[in-house]
Amino acid sequence: MYSKIVSYLSIEILLLLGLIVSCIIIARKKLKVSLKFFFFGVLGFLISQIIHLPPMYISVGKNLLTRLMQNSVLYYALAVGLWAGLCEEIIRFTMIRLKYPSITRNQAVTFGLGWASLEIIMVLGIVGSTLISLPFIYNTNAEILLKQGVPEADVKLIMNQIEIFKSQLQNVTIWVALSAVVERLFAIIFHTAFSIFAYLAVSKKNFSYILLAILAHTIINFSAVMLMRYGVFVTEAVIMVFAMLAYWFIMVAENKPADRGSEA
Repeated sequence: MYSKIVSYLSIEILLLLGLIVSCIIIARKKLKVSLKFFFFGVLGFLISQIIHLPPMYISVGKNLLTRLMQNSVLYYALAVGLWAGLCEEIIRFTMIRLKYPSITRNQAVTFGLGWASLEIIMVLGIVGSTLISLPFIYNTNAEILLKQGVPEADVKLIMNQIEIFKSQLQNVTIWVALSAVVERLFAIIFHTAFSIFAYLAVSKKNFSYILLAILAHTIINFSAVMLMRYGVFVTEAVIMVFAMLAYWFIMVAENKPADRGSEA
């Protein structure tokens, strides 16, 4: 089982790295855009997370989310989805506005690719740390810890956590690993579409595009949380439908003469 988990996580890491490389190639070769806009998107996601994450982990925010979860998963999913949508889309709009009118539609798309890539790097950090910890998890037992001078009470706590972690790792299959990669692919599409929303909001001076982006972001995150009870594949199937709609929007927005005119 150990070797299989190592293989699955290694494949996931390689494929996630492949998505990042693909984003860079698309920006440089297909869109022919400077990578400074890619890293501008990386910076945008970083800023959004600095604003987004801390309130969820301080005592007030954590207690609020706990109460919402206890009362209703629906309220919890709505709160988490809306907060993410507000933080990310307002920051996205603000940063693209800072670059307008020097930013074009393709540069806004590259901005979205950079935004999505940093999110992939965060997932890579989680998967990588799990992979690195596997030797400790599977080669540690109570006897070894006691020989190392760890107090018996602490040994019991450590071994309990190890067993919990091992039970969670039992759920890791090649399909779960691949679904995580597919999820990131969908995220790339979403962040590209949301970046076009922000670009249109700025270029057309119409803030309703941002309201639509916040609404769409909230609905996607809300659906992901609500559907988790039905399993990974049901959740991914629904998110795929949203991704297809987002991709359709990208294509339609690209072919609108008004959009091309605003890039001139």
